[in-house]
Amino acid sequence: MVRTWLIAATAIAATGITQPDPAQAFKRLEVGQLVADHTLMTPGGEARQLASALGSRATAVAFWAHWSPRSREALQGVQDLLVAHRNDGLAVVAVNVDGEDPTPEIDGLLAEAALEVTQLVDADLSLYDAYGVVAVPSLVLLDSSRRVVALMSGYSSGARQTFAEQTRRVLGLAEPGRGSAGLATGYQPRGAAQGHFRMAQLYLRKHRIEQAVESLAKALAEDPLYTEARNTLADALRQAGRSDEAARLELALVESEGYCLVPRRGHARAQWQ
Repeated sequence: MVRTWLIAATAIAATGITQPDPAQAFKRLEVGQLVADHTLMTPGGEARQLASALGSRATAVAFWAHWSPRSREALQGVQDLLVAHRNDGLAVVAVNVDGEDPTPEIDGLLAEAALEVTQLVDADLSLYDAYGVVAVPSLVLLDSSRRVVALMSGYSSGARQTFAEQTRRVLGLAEPGRGSAGLATGYQPRGAAQGHFRMAQLYLRKHRIEQAVESLAKALAEDPLYTEARNTLADALRQAGRSDEAARLELALVESEGYCLVPRRGHARAQWQ
């Protein structure tokens, strides 16, 4: 099943054909969009502007809920990002979207996680509605001007490593076009996949994005399980302004790692399997 999804996603990215839109993390956000400020609440009930919590160079906004199986892991992931890069200008905001009926499990989860990130509560789901969130957990990466740099659906292993790499790039800590360090450690790509990937890296260094996309699609056609090529292709598609295709590509493995749909008002819960 995973192999089939990857092949289909690669074909979409390679041809640029518009397909029926699958589950997406955000219906009203896209890469390059400038987001407006919003008033949220702290866990203690005080009003706070989202803009006041932004980092000097980048901000990761994580939407989570206590009922979401991957939220605990996502909170730990953004906590790790903050610890690694807070001195580089990164801020992390964890936004709870349990809605108007928070439960004691939330306090317990936060206490257990010992988070240092900024914690805010979207009690009336105003930010959730404004962004069009449809998946929990989901992450948004903003640059210093509140412009969307990356969107992440769910919390699959490939997507979270891509998000971490994109964060490093926004912070100026990674060279564009290098792919995600360590993603392919110990993995030997099949056939000519590695050759196509290396050619794509060369194109990316020369800012020839469309040629890089073509080479990366060829790499995945040779080996649909080549994670580093898949993540680099998603990044290249975003650079080419094809963020929808990038999101579809990153969702290709989500079904194997757990994906949770957001309830419209914190009541109906569903699991995409």
